[in-house]
Amino acid sequence: MLAPTLFHRVCWSDIASRKFCSKMTKVPVRSFDIFDTLVARRCVHPYNIFYFVERRSSHADFTRMRVLAERQISGQDYDLQAIYRAMQILFNIDSERLAVLMQMELEEEFANLIPIRENCLLVAPGDLLVSDMYLPMPFLLRVVDEKCGLKFNQIYLTTHGKSRGTAWSTLNQKFDITLHVGDNPHSDIFMAEKSGIPAQLTTISKLTEVEQHLADSGFEPLAWAVREARLDLTTTSEDARAIALGQIEANFPLLYLASMMLLRHAAARGWKKLLFSARDCYFWHDLFSRLAASVAGPPSHYFMTSRLARSHPSESYLKYFNSICGDRPAAIVDICGTGWSLTRLLDAVVATEVDIVLLQRIADQNMIDLYQRLGGVAEIRPIVSLIGEMDNTILEAFNVAPHKMVRDTIEEGGIHFPVFFDLPEGAEYRAAALVSQRAYELVRDKASAISAGQIMHMLSLVESHHLQGMAEFLRTHAAAVATIRTAQMTENRPVLEMISARARDALARRAG
Repeated sequence: MLAPTLFHRVCWSDIASRKFCSKMTKVPVRSFDIFDTLVARRCVHPYNIFYFVERRSSHADFTRMRVLAERQISGQDYDLQAIYRAMQILFNIDSERLAVLMQMELEEEFANLIPIRENCLLVAPGDLLVSDMYLPMPFLLRVVDEKCGLKFNQIYLTTHGKSRGTAWSTLNQKFDITLHVGDNPHSDIFMAEKSGIPAQLTTISKLTEVEQHLADSGFEPLAWAVREARLDLTTTSEDARAIALGQIEANFPLLYLASMMLLRHAAARGWKKLLFSARDCYFWHDLFSRLAASVAGPPSHYFMTSRLARSHPSESYLKYFNSICGDRPAAIVDICGTGWSLTRLLDAVVATEVDIVLLQRIADQNMIDLYQRLGGVAEIRPIVSLIGEMDNTILEAFNVAPHKMVRDTIEEGGIHFPVFFDLPEGAEYRAAALVSQRAYELVRDKASAISAGQIMHMLSLVESHHLQGMAEFLRTHAAAVATIRTAQMTENRPVLEMISARARDALARRAG
């Protein structure tokens, strides 16, 4: 049973007596569930906490013992200590060992708890926190303080009070609860409303379709990181939230799986360096370099390039390329393209043993014919394409970099400086691009907790159809980046005009 002193300390705080309270008008407040409403477990299911304890403690069969012990006493009021006493009786565990295991569970539980920012921001000072939970009060107070940042909210704690309705009838005597928010349809919604309390269901902690898809495909650590970033997300508008969710839920997982496919290709083909093409590979290079460092993958370089720089490369630009390409075999990586401008560059430097890798190859023959008129190639070089056909403008929009298009490079003292094409950018475009970048950084930082061993396991599983599946998810977020797509398509015309001007200059030089 929960100790009565604990119960009263939680319920009534510093209110002096029931006699005093009865003379007061009921205090209007809102109330919030805690678990899966204000905080969630990074590992999703509480049983995973028991597995972590089992692995950390090397206590064989701990998970099964812990589950059975709680089940044994589930019909009565209980707390964590009661669960462990039941374990001791059932499985003859000595007291010292029992204390160590219980402390480990609390440590693993706390380490795995993550805030649900959107709901935490709804809580005002004085609102009630109501929980059916076995964890001890000091632990919950620490969670609410350190994880949620809520320092002025009391906790009403019982084992079954919400689910049986007793919590609501008790609270109704002292408070006018104007709204309760929780995740459990029975205890948080049905039983609250049965007691006359308006209730609102929150399902934000549940795995989304894409997170469930990743977990079911064997990429559970990635699914957890994506979910954690989504739950940590705070935005100022629905438009910004749509962009951020598209980046977190679709583009980042696509880049993550594509990075692992690149690592597989690099090992098979012996690439000694990978050049990630500006601007579209800004995020991809950042992510790949981190993953490669974790699993001893090949070095990579952010390649300052564009169709404009590659199609009719200057002498300075050719020197720049040779200076960074380094040892062969190597690969040039880009988000999308026809392969025309990369072929033009590689033909110009007579580069052998340099492969072209595209996340998605554009097979639009009209586009290829247009490019050929601006500078022909005998044959576009072989291309490694990681996914099939999709609207490349969506990929480009979700991978916009925080710098302008590269026009050329200038060498000074052996250092190659990029020269940018100064096309105008609207305020809405830059704002949308910044939201996408910050969302990328948020989910990237969450994914940094994935261990090298987990990366290696996922690397062994990834196949092309996994990338294609994520590309399909990305397609559903096209509307979120409409502003970026429009700006990029508008930019295409002056770029083609510049390429055409360079083609005319090249013809004139040859004629002269």
